[in-house]
Amino acid sequence: MVLIEIRHAVDDPIFNPRRYLYVSEIAVAVPLRGSGIGRMLIDKVHQFAHTQNIVEVELNVWERNDPAISFYEKMGYQNWRRTMRYIIDED
Repeated sequence: MVLIEIRHAVDDPIFNPRRYLYVSEIAVAVPLRGSGIGRMLIDKVHQFAHTQNIVEVELNVWERNDPAISFYEKMGYQNWRRTMRYIIDED
């Protein structure tokens, strides 16, 4: 399963105006992982982006999700942005 959104970044001091495809969710059942389904889903995402004249696809992945990171890197994805957080101790 893959869920995608067409997004628009506004023109401001940080972002250039652009239209891009965002993969908000992708999932392959555990017993089927490694069978090529994930690659097929990402290929379909790229094909859809092409039909919409979109040249960028973005997604988020948890830092601790090494299998997913490895998969996306094999598909040609690169780090582009980092999300950071600070947890406040509430003692």
